[in-house]
Amino acid sequence: MVLSHLLCLPLYLKLHYNFGMQKISYNRHRFPPEVIHHAIWLYARFTLSYRDVEDLLVERGLEISYETVRLWFLKFGKEIARNLKPTCPTSVSPLLHSFE
Repeated sequence: MVLSHLLCLPLYLKLHYNFGMQKISYNRHRFPPEVIHHAIWLYARFTLSYRDVEDLLVERGLEISYETVRLWFLKFGKEIARNLKPTCPTSVSPLLHSFE
């Protein structure tokens, strides 16, 4: 099936389609996937240290060690980053703007 007609759907509709993303299994993990995603996102997005991520999670009431964040990043980091890449190419505006 050709998915070219689905590439530029709004985000709320993209969630219903699988664009070849691999499903990440969180079996045998104590914390829910949202916590794992948030910890990995904090580490990767803001280039924080593992101990900084640990401190931020403690402020939110989650007692997670920096070693756990490190292991999560090693295990899930590539897959989460791969799934976060944009599926719709950004289009360049045909209008030229001159700033005077």
